[in-house]
Amino acid sequence: MSIDLDALRQRLQEAVANGKSSAEVLEELGISPENMKVLQEMLGQTGFDLGNMFTSNKEDMANMISEISKNFSEDTKEQLSEMFKGMLNESGQSVPPELEQFINDWKKSK
Repeated sequence: MSIDLDALRQRLQEAVANGKSSAEVLEELGISPENMKVLQEMLGQTGFDLGNMFTSNKEDMANMISEISKNFSEDTKEQLSEMFKGMLNESGQSVPPELEQFINDWKKSK
């Protein structure tokens, strides 16, 4: 199954503009933490390899995220960060302060 990332981006933008949460749209499309196969495929299409992505070193992870996203626009970073925080909140989890600080710094980085 191939995921049309442009269509996904468009659908997310439309949903947010109409007051629908991005987490709801992702869930409707079968994209959720419970469905790792779809997540892995989607991330693979964007160049992420989950097998090599996770590390116990937080600094390495932060550097990797910064490097991968260095050409993202401020708008894209804002949308991704809000989507991620929204998904955490909707799943009943709060955003840890350390992660909140990283997200805020990441959004401002060039």
